[in-house]
Amino acid sequence: MTTILHIKTDKKIRDQVQKLAKNNGMTITTLVNISLRNLINKPILEIDLQPELNAKTKKLIAEARRDYKNGKNISGPFKTVEELMAHLNK
Repeated sequence: MTTILHIKTDKKIRDQVQKLAKNNGMTITTLVNISLRNLINKPILEIDLQPELNAKTKKLIAEARRDYKNGKNISGPFKTVEELMAHLNK
């Protein structure tokens, strides 16, 4: 016996998963059913909540880390709110 499972997801995610499933010779339905069966057989829910960063964000983070390492573009630390506000109002 089968049942219908309705879920809401972002169209972009659906399209990417649909392409992934198709590239592996299956439908999204098959992929979801395999995932659900795997969860039943190994009831460990692994969820990675860390988003994948795009190239632009990765570049900005790398630049910020370089600046920090080189002591460039750094403010503070501030001991009081007044010190912080004085710095921001310059």
